Amino acid sequence: MGVDLQIQTWFPTAIGVAHCPFYKDIKEEYKKHLDKFDYDPRGLSYTAIHKDKNFKKFNDWITKQVNEYCKIHNYPHQYKANASWVIDYTQGAGQPWHTHIGCAVSTVYYFQTDANDKGTQFRSPYHNDTANPLDLKPEILTNKIEFNELTFPSCTYPPLEGRLLIFRSYVEHMMDSKETKKKRIIFSYNFDKNGN
Repeated sequence: MGVDLQIQTWFPTAIGVAHCPFYKDIKEEYKKHLDKFDYDPRGLSYTAIHKDKNFKKFNDWITKQVNEYCKIHNYPHQYKANASWVIDYTQGAGQPWHTHIGCAVSTVYYFQTDANDKGTQFRSPYHNDTANPLDLKPEILTNKIEFNELTFPSCTYPPLEGRLLIFRSYVEHMMDSKETKKKRIIFSYNFDKNGN
């Protein structure tokens, strides 16, 4: 007698991925504006690019992408950016695991990067399953485990220039330490209903 089993996935972590179609047209112009920003020693600038008229074309595009992501989720409101910042990563700099508490949707946009550098990782809300049904042991390398879409503890997106990642703000994410000498500049935005 066969197994009459259906797997129905109800609570996935959905990452939106889009590529800016006019990235090459704006890159050099936007670099000039970024050079005028104030950065702290970590390479972080809290300049609100979502309010900067010099970035209007990009801001309109990213808002459209985020609202399409929200529409797919059947969220009934329009979403607007309420915070944004730029990180020009220094050698060896990264971001630890974190969330963007108090917001609905967040984004990472790879403005200038080396595709061979480390990317952005997202962590499953179930990564710390203390029952350990996969029988994981410290000496077992995770790349030897046969994970699937129901058990992956994390996923990684390489830093491709012009790529936008959209995700719910409560999803844990991190950026590994910058390894290459080439620039790694990202734009990060938070969105909420009507920009609240």
